[in-house]
Amino acid sequence: MIDVPPGFNWEVMWQQTLHMQDNAYVDAVFILVIFDLVTGSLKAWMPQSKRHVNSTKGLNGLIKHSLILVMIAFLFPLVAAMGLETEANVILVWFVYQYGVSIMENLDVLGVPFPPFLRERFEKMAERSDKLIKKDDHDEN
Repeated sequence: MIDVPPGFNWEVMWQQTLHMQDNAYVDAVFILVIFDLVTGSLKAWMPQSKRHVNSTKGLNGLIKHSLILVMIAFLFPLVAAMGLETEANVILVWFVYQYGVSIMENLDVLGVPFPPFLRERFEKMAERSDKLIKKDDHDEN
C-alpha cells in the first residue's frame, strides 16, 4: 500500500477530480490552450512572423501544452484535496492570463485590430519577447 500523508483521503481526491469539470478556470485553461495552438499554428504561416513553420518548434509546443494540461489534470485534484483549492485556482488564473497574452500576440500577427492602448502594451511585450527570442536563437547555435 502507498504511504499517504496523515489526513489525506483518496475519496476526497477522487471527488475533487470529478469536481474539476465544474471549475470554470479549468475549462478556460483547456479552451485557451487549444485556441493558442490554433492561432500559433496560423501565425507561423504568416510572412511577418518572427518564427515560421518549423516541425521541431511545433512539436516542442505540442509537448509543452500537453504537459501543462496533464499537470493541471493530475495536480489540481491533489492540491484541492489538501484543502488548497483557492491556491490551485490562483495558479489556473495565472495560466489563463499567460495563454490570453499569447493568443492576443498571435492575433496581432494575424492582423486582428486592437485598440491603441492595448497595442502600446503589446509593443512593450513584443520588445521583451524579441530579446528572449534572440537569446534563445543565439543559445541554439
